[in-house]
Amino acid sequence: MTLSEPVNLRAIIYWLSVVAWISTLFIYAWATVAVFDATDGKFKGRLGLVAVWLISFSVLTYAMLVGECPPTGRSVACLICVALSQVIFWWTRRLHGSQKPLAAWAEQPPARILQSGPYAIVRHPFYSAYLLLFISGALITVYFWTWLCPMTMLMVYFFTAVEEEKQVLRSELESVYIEYRGKTGRFFPKLSQLMHLIEP
Repeated sequence: MTLSEPVNLRAIIYWLSVVAWISTLFIYAWATVAVFDATDGKFKGRLGLVAVWLISFSVLTYAMLVGECPPTGRSVACLICVALSQVIFWWTRRLHGSQKPLAAWAEQPPARILQSGPYAIVRHPFYSAYLLLFISGALITVYFWTWLCPMTMLMVYFFTAVEEEKQVLRSELESVYIEYRGKTGRFFPKLSQLMHLIEP
């Protein structure tokens, strides 16, 4: 009995993390329609993004379902990353107020440059939230090759963000954005920002 209890607890925490991860992905899929303004955009870009997203989701889910339970620490780390991803996502959404944020591969720049909240640290906090989620998915699998999923999504979001930034740099917001870009990272905080946070 004493040997099975830790195993059971390990399995419970693991399946909690799996359910949290899959649920969050479905929430983000729903948010793509309900939260973002997707009325105007590049069809091929969005189609490619959705295709890679679905493949990564399928690969990670398969690895979770057929693989063994990872160490409990990794399951806990997954839960923390999932929670942080949700906080970043909904905090960012709240900053936009009644105006829906533009969906990926929009063909026009945003009406304004937000620089508060998560935007004070990174330029694309929605993508940061998504990347955290895919990283958390790789954390709770026992296969090293599943890390190809968050790496692939990082490349896809990189190219998507670059295209979106080109739209801004061709607009009247160019000078504001150039200054803003110099102070923030694309998906993750700049090293100088982190150093500033830990300074006494």
